[in-house]
Amino acid sequence: MTMECHRNSDVPYFAFPIRRESGTSQFSTSNHLQERPLMLNVQAAEILRLADGERSLNEIMDYFERRYPHVEPSLLREKILQVLDAMTRTELIWWRDKPVRLHAIEPPRTIFWEITSLCNLKCLHCVVSAGKRNSDELSVDRCFELIREMAGFGVQNIAFSGGEPLMHPEFKNLAEAVAASGMSIQVATNGTLVTREIAQWLRDLRADVQVSLDGSTSLIHDKMRPGNRAFEKAVRGIRHLLGAGHVLTVGSVVSKNNRHDIKNIITLCENLGVQNFRLIPFVPKGRGGTFAGMEITASEMKAITEMLISERKRRKINIIPLEFEKMVQGTACVQPASPGQSLGCGGARAYGTITPAGELLPCHFFEGVRADSVAGHAFADVWIQSRFLNYFRSLTVHDLHGACRDCRWLSACAGSCRAINFAKGDVFGANKGCWIAEEIENDGVAATA
Repeated sequence: MTMECHRNSDVPYFAFPIRRESGTSQFSTSNHLQERPLMLNVQAAEILRLADGERSLNEIMDYFERRYPHVEPSLLREKILQVLDAMTRTELIWWRDKPVRLHAIEPPRTIFWEITSLCNLKCLHCVVSAGKRNSDELSVDRCFELIREMAGFGVQNIAFSGGEPLMHPEFKNLAEAVAASGMSIQVATNGTLVTREIAQWLRDLRADVQVSLDGSTSLIHDKMRPGNRAFEKAVRGIRHLLGAGHVLTVGSVVSKNNRHDIKNIITLCENLGVQNFRLIPFVPKGRGGTFAGMEITASEMKAITEMLISERKRRKINIIPLEFEKMVQGTACVQPASPGQSLGCGGARAYGTITPAGELLPCHFFEGVRADSVAGHAFADVWIQSRFLNYFRSLTVHDLHGACRDCRWLSACAGSCRAINFAKGDVFGANKGCWIAEEIENDGVAATA
């Protein structure tokens, strides 16, 4: 997308951190799509700070004309356009024709809390590159304060993840504090550390638990989740949880490594006595970006979805519906989408994610943006006032371009998951995980179910 696409009234948004280079007058910035940071001089950094999602292009121009009155205005505008154009091409700046606005917003129903980046596995698909514990993780005292703040604000559910949440040294005390506050608990774990005692403790807390299982054999699972006998330990953890009486969910990240093994994983889960199975898309971000070749295509996901619909009819286990399942079953929308319909999912509205360092995001796929943090600010203040969260809330189907704009399914999916597009550098483009969009873009015609 080039600057010729934008009018002076259009609004640029620079969503990423700017860092001062130690001992120099230069700054740097980057996103997950770049191998190395971009170096910025003082003026370029200033331009990007003004691209805050509130000021129009014309307002940014006017600001610099007032700040540098001795510079020829046409030359000044040309330099500003060059910076914004370069940042737009690298997906560091996003454009809309409306400014971000502060939304009247209710408390989130659920907060997904990445309690630590520490993990005993190094899964190839990990979007947060978990492994070692980061030095900037929230202090234990702040974690307890956040629990009180979230409960008082009206959050109903805390879903712990990581990293591996069971590796946090204070996880037991934190989870018990959540339960004592009246909020419900979910735990997403790789299962390898679940003992009989932990399984029973989680049951006593009435926690809902999801265990990751990416293969029906160690050969497949351990390739995705390298670790010391990861498959064997995960299955043992599942047995402990079921033995303690949990209604358990197993989640599998689908990739080229296990796409032909999905039926076998479901069979294994059924034989173990697991009650729920869900398939999770591979998103090439974090460590997953290094192994992007493992991602299946949208059309391959369609075939897997059709298979799961068929399997659901003959299985005892509950197979949780997938994102675009309606499009296979043929229940296309009759009414077109309203341009003002909110874009995407419930992120930043019904739920949000707290990173190990305390940044509050719509979901963990957006890690790396310039987000507001609960490390030093009250949870409710950040939830209500965060620029990035309000930007995300401001997005509507009108902001889409490409195949989604005129798709007959748009009023049902509202463009669906923007995080996948963010991971691939096209936030407002046609949904990268949707086979309908893939068919439209490949064939140039509107697809049917």
